Amino acid sequence: MQKLSTKKNNVSVSIIIVHYKARDELFDLLSSIKNSKSHTNYEAIIVDNDEKKSIGIDFLRHFNWVKYVSSEGNIGFGAGNNLGVKHAKGKFLFFLNPDTKVFQNTINNLVNFLLKNKKFGVISPILLDVNLAPYPLQGTLELTPTRAIFALSFINKIFPNNPISRKFWLSTWNRKKTIETDVVPGTAMMIRKDIFEKIGGFDDRFFLFFEENDVCRRVKNSGFKVGILPNAKIVHFWGRSTKKRKDTEKIFSKSRFLYFKKHFGILKALLVESFLRINTTIIFLLAIMGISLFLRVFKLNELMMFIGDQGLFYLPARDMILYGTIPLVGPETSHPWIHHGALWTYVLAIILWLFQFNPLAPAYFIAILGVITIFLFYVTLNSMFDRRTAILGSILYATSPLIVMNARMPYHTSPIPFFVIILFFLSFKLVKGNSWVLPVVTFMLGTLYNHEITTFVYFIAVGIILGFGFTQHLKKGAGFIKKELWFKKLLDKRLVLISIVSFLVPMIPFILYDIFYGGKQTIWFLIWVFWRVIKFPISLIDRSFASPGSNPSTLLEFFSYYNQLIFASSSMIPLIILFMTIIFVIWYLIRNIRFQKRIFDQKISSSYILLFIFLSVGLIGLSIHRVPIEADTLLIAPFILILTSISILWIVKNNFVLALICVIVVSTFNIQFLLSTDFMTKDSFRRIAFYERMKAVEQIIAIASGNPYNIVGEGELSEFRSFTLGYEYLLWWKGHPPETRNVPLKIVILEKGNKVSVFKK
Repeated sequence: MQKLSTKKNNVSVSIIIVHYKARDELFDLLSSIKNSKSHTNYEAIIVDNDEKKSIGIDFLRHFNWVKYVSSEGNIGFGAGNNLGVKHAKGKFLFFLNPDTKVFQNTINNLVNFLLKNKKFGVISPILLDVNLAPYPLQGTLELTPTRAIFALSFINKIFPNNPISRKFWLSTWNRKKTIETDVVPGTAMMIRKDIFEKIGGFDDRFFLFFEENDVCRRVKNSGFKVGILPNAKIVHFWGRSTKKRKDTEKIFSKSRFLYFKKHFGILKALLVESFLRINTTIIFLLAIMGISLFLRVFKLNELMMFIGDQGLFYLPARDMILYGTIPLVGPETSHPWIHHGALWTYVLAIILWLFQFNPLAPAYFIAILGVITIFLFYVTLNSMFDRRTAILGSILYATSPLIVMNARMPYHTSPIPFFVIILFFLSFKLVKGNSWVLPVVTFMLGTLYNHEITTFVYFIAVGIILGFGFTQHLKKGAGFIKKELWFKKLLDKRLVLISIVSFLVPMIPFILYDIFYGGKQTIWFLIWVFWRVIKFPISLIDRSFASPGSNPSTLLEFFSYYNQLIFASSSMIPLIILFMTIIFVIWYLIRNIRFQKRIFDQKISSSYILLFIFLSVGLIGLSIHRVPIEADTLLIAPFILILTSISILWIVKNNFVLALICVIVVSTFNIQFLLSTDFMTKDSFRRIAFYERMKAVEQIIAIASGNPYNIVGEGELSEFRSFTLGYEYLLWWKGHPPETRNVPLKIVILEKGNKVSVFKK
């Protein structure tokens, strides 16, 4: 018959159980302890680590023989055990997880072993699964950096039978025989109380995980042995408490780093973590980023795009450095009274100054920024949707011909996806209650506007989000897909003031410009936008109100950019994907309108709603202005690719492997297309490679022979002032700039297809 005791001199074993959200399992464990027929005097101590204490009354009713200790919230496994030890009277401490069951004689056998084997400080029972079979992995050698790298990292997954792993995991151990080892499972571990106190107990810094590695190491260093006793058995229902936490992986990594830092130093801890953090997802991501880097820098010095409009930024950037003239605005848009921002000019000036005006340096900067953008894209999708969507979307983004071509071109539109993705992610954080991101959101809006004025459409997107939050706040509703009133947090006066300042900082050049030129970039621009919105529905009836670039026939041009974005080798496949994407959107909207009340409580819905807002506002806003051109397509490209990835998963019924194969096939064809066409500079493509322009520059220098000369453009687009500006910069860089005054020698530059001809006029 078991002996329950509360008398100090009669207690041999103190059973300490730290409880966290495992009520039913705990009660079953206590019943199994009571029914174990232990001949050893013991006491049971429960440390309640629940944030909301809910088991105390039940203990008084059903388990009055148990000591109940309430902690101050969830203080962690190690600290909880230490708290229990303060109330313990036994000579031996038996630490048990609540998701276990004790066999008959388990306690007796453990105590008897320690009584007979004085050199052992710690002994554990063997752990059985629900089928009463021993777990294959329990107990290890000491965890050292070398063993961790080979046994806990991707190396073990690739080479599971490597000798270091086999020895570490005790693969050859006969589970029927007692074994002396270095580390035993903290799930069920008996230790002499005097040794526990001598080593200082559990380290409270280990919130969860790796506390047994730490304790066993200190016990061994104190001169005592550690082992596992097979004739003492425990059933372990794995992870019943930990699975109820969403931050388990984060806690595991933090404790692992702490263990190596504590026992082996910071440098070895960092080295180990660099290996152990590498998993399948990391390998996928590194591979995607490696491919993207290759596509963005391969033959960049020969095939870089360098159109005349780039000269509109290169020349002012050069003049900033040489003459100190700081432009407040960038080049004119298609509406001459409106200018692009000067932010790209400033960035360009810094790069040119650092690299001695080399025109290729900004291209490598943009290429690297493009690779960073892919990483941000993955993180955003992984946070807002899931890992599968993140992987598929990142592959499509990394290999999209339209994205790749613009990531090889140092132009003011090239960084736009980088900032748009950040804005999208911050908007998600905002509606999830992270009010501190509002100043960063407003800063991103100002930054985007200073790159390309068409990004103003995202002012509207953010306005819709804030407007929805405001109306829900007035109704005292559920906020934006979050049960708390997130908008209320945004009404803090200090936060509003910081957000306004954050927006104004990147807008300073525009504001200064408008002080001198009558508000064209701000006030009159807003009035113009309002007029465009009003006249758009009228233009659908009366085409005399339509903008020149909004002819419905130019929709074919937009589809050609969509084609380059998705699958450049064929028009049919992008058409099929577009059709399936539209079907998916219709299906999703109909489905979720029917279950609106339920769906608005789900995390995934907020992500979808934000996606639809950003994509639809982008499409509608740009269409009001004009049918989207290549630069506009770049603006909405991330959202199109996200929706495409989700649609592909839906089409294959969430079969990730099949979806991955489809995406890899598409990407392979896109890569082959880019390489076979020299990044769209060969055959029928009308893009001129950088080496062709440099050949033209060398010919101009040879024809001029040191004499003053002017350059004249002929051919397609030569009617625009910017046609020759790229050549002007290159000629200046080579030390033979053309004259700004009129001189007799005229040298003609004729562009036809992807070739450049140069001759005297």
